[in-house]
Amino acid sequence: MGKRPITWLIFTVLKLNILLVFPVDLFADKIILRDGRVITVGRTWEEDDQIKGSLRGSVIGFPKDTVDRIDQNFHNISPQKVLDGFIFDIWRSGLRIHEAMDIAERNDVPLLRDGFVSINKHFNPDTSLKYAPTHNRFYYKKDGLLGKPAKIEIQFTPKSRLLYKLLVQWGGPGASKNNPFFDEVQSILKKKYGEPYEKKYGIPFHSMFYNINSTVYAMLQGGNGSVSVYYFDRYFQELNDRETREMEEIRKRGYTNKDSGKF
Repeated sequence: MGKRPITWLIFTVLKLNILLVFPVDLFADKIILRDGRVITVGRTWEEDDQIKGSLRGSVIGFPKDTVDRIDQNFHNISPQKVLDGFIFDIWRSGLRIHEAMDIAERNDVPLLRDGFVSINKHFNPDTSLKYAPTHNRFYYKKDGLLGKPAKIEIQFTPKSRLLYKLLVQWGGPGASKNNPFFDEVQSILKKKYGEPYEKKYGIPFHSMFYNINSTVYAMLQGGNGSVSVYYFDRYFQELNDRETREMEEIRKRGYTNKDSGKF
């Protein structure tokens, strides 16, 4: 049997470290089958006559009459919230951060922690998985998206670590609000989602908002040498705002208690 490459060993150690910080049961839901088997998945939901779950970037399902019960841990999200979320390429709102890392690994996405710069074209746990416990924003570059290089950024809620926002951004020559490329992206969004429900004209940005459903909306923005499409999940965005406020309150109490005696 051949030796495994050293990168496999490093990746495995990083995964174990992540699990020490975020135990798998903390994130996972459990499907308990009537035959006694317990299936640990990223999240469960009901669809048609099946109970489905996400597992390492794939979806598995069991007939309802074979399922005894479901244990939903960590963050109890209704199945409809998952089904109503935005979808872009391989990403879906509500993904837990460890699910996103698994998807990036499976698809060899060169995911980077926000603030890092790399010319690497493949998944590297040292620039992504390693920072899953501490960072909320990750991105990668994609060549040839609508014929132009693009940046895709995914953002997670600070405590529950759920994907709530996605950004697709094109920059450089040909990407601005007064360029045919902006009109091309606008035409794609209009064809799929209908007329924008709101338009904002300003300096330097020009923005258009599209309702995808009652939970999700998209924003097209052009100007300052770039064209961007944002996807927002209102449910998880509200969760992000709430968790951000809670963490800010904790931070304020911490430095107030520490420094109030100095005055």
